[in-house]
Amino acid sequence: MGIGSSCMNDLVVLQSTQGVCAYLESVFGAEAKRRGVCVGFDHRAGAGCSSKSFATQVSKVFLSRGFTVWLFRDLVATPFVPWCIEQRGCCAGIMITASHNPAADNGYKLYWSNGAQIIPPHDAKVAALIDDNLEPWTEMQQTEVTTNPLCKDPGVEGVIASYFERLKSLKCLKSLNVEVLPVVYTAMHGVGCPFVQQAFDAFGHGRESLRLVGAQCEPDPSFPTVAFPNPEEGKGALQLAFQEADSAKCNLVIANDPDADRLAVAERNCGEWHVFSGNELGALLGHWAFRCWQLRNDKNPKADVSRVCMVASTVSSKFLKHLAAKEGFRFVETLTGFKWMGSRSAELRNEGFEVIFSYEEAIGFCVGDMVKDKDGVAAAAVFVEMAKALRNEGTTCFQHLHKLYLEHLGTVYFLMYGRPLLLQSYVKSPDPSVTRKLFEAQRGGDQKSYPKCLGGFVVTGVRDLTVGYDSRTPDGVPELPLNLGGEMITYYFDAVEADVTLRSSGTEPKIKFYSEMRSDKGDVSELRKLVRAVVCTLLDPFAHGLEVRPEDQELLTKQDQG
Repeated sequence: MGIGSSCMNDLVVLQSTQGVCAYLESVFGAEAKRRGVCVGFDHRAGAGCSSKSFATQVSKVFLSRGFTVWLFRDLVATPFVPWCIEQRGCCAGIMITASHNPAADNGYKLYWSNGAQIIPPHDAKVAALIDDNLEPWTEMQQTEVTTNPLCKDPGVEGVIASYFERLKSLKCLKSLNVEVLPVVYTAMHGVGCPFVQQAFDAFGHGRESLRLVGAQCEPDPSFPTVAFPNPEEGKGALQLAFQEADSAKCNLVIANDPDADRLAVAERNCGEWHVFSGNELGALLGHWAFRCWQLRNDKNPKADVSRVCMVASTVSSKFLKHLAAKEGFRFVETLTGFKWMGSRSAELRNEGFEVIFSYEEAIGFCVGDMVKDKDGVAAAAVFVEMAKALRNEGTTCFQHLHKLYLEHLGTVYFLMYGRPLLLQSYVKSPDPSVTRKLFEAQRGGDQKSYPKCLGGFVVTGVRDLTVGYDSRTPDGVPELPLNLGGEMITYYFDAVEADVTLRSSGTEPKIKFYSEMRSDKGDVSELRKLVRAVVCTLLDPFAHGLEVRPEDQELLTKQDQG
């Protein structure tokens, strides 16, 4: 939040909303006003503005044009906006949140009528109409919000209650849910706590089984106990939760990010806390989703596993792809981000597929068909049910994960694929021009002369989703669409059955790297060598002034630098 067109402030929010409103009128005509929009906000505040005030500004614009506005009157978790869009048939939705970004940030998340975040061509057309509507509309200035008969409260109108009623349909082993499994929960100073409590009630877990991290379960926009309010950061961000769990002799910790669309999980393993990566949680929840589908359809002669589908982003682990190949369901890969996964899920459902799980490695999960976006509230309830089932089978989540790797990638599949070894992180690149130059250098200009060897590892394929090139296809065109507005190049190494992707973040000044290697030894040293070769050769972080995380200093230090 701050002054200027590149920051979140009243004028930018107003101009953006005028552009959105003009676009909805052009697409839906008079129907747009009747269908209306949904508006939600979290607890962000600072510099004389807040998420609530921005949401009020958004609502004023739409009300001034005669739109029905479904405005949540209180703080809400992000998943409830796409839920409301579909339940009330809205033509769009806006959530004011910075998710897990630092305290000074805020953001404007725009959803389309299908309940997924907008993708091309809508984004470019909205942007053009924002530029055409920079002057504040005069009629908006006199508009009242909460007393306006066109402004409805989704909470009062039953939208939130209907979410938890539908959530019950995701329960798989109902008899187990009455058993108590103590769980420590942290909302990371965000809005998630009351919604997770209601989710536990809906599932039959009972909110009394939640041991709350008191210092982090009330919304606080200053995030006083964490340097960075992102549970994906691992043990540092979850330290208070671990202390609470140690005190309560509890073996499971779950956490939401501040707007509760992501889920983090840690489990005590041999006395130490294991923080599951997004890919590990994706494997656990994806397998559980399929197991539940099998149980629900055990006696259904019309059940067709070939019409079942799971979706994951291209930088996520391919575990579900090989699980799908073995079990007979369909796996679909998309560009990074739930806007792509949500839109693709909508298409697949229109084609008659049952999309039972979607995920991205950045701890974003969509279980079942609740929404077309990541949902940390539903995922929390489902994960605890799975943990209860595993406890009754005499195992832990950690033990079950490694059993999955051996069983579903074992025998024939083990020889073909092996245990997935994954390594991902990022370097901070505050100067966009430096980021662009680093990626342009990899392309070698217009000749597409990408590196053929990196640190002794032979490159056998390159996919560049920024320019639309894939050396592995006959026509050189990738199967996935362009990664518009960002850099993304993947290198393939057949000799070590591995790939490494470099990608610029769309929301933070970071260059992220993702890697996966198939191995029957479980030895990550070769993968570390590969990642070091790729990142140090192509990004050379220290030479280009990129900030390396302390935990990655050794990994990303060139051998000749000592």
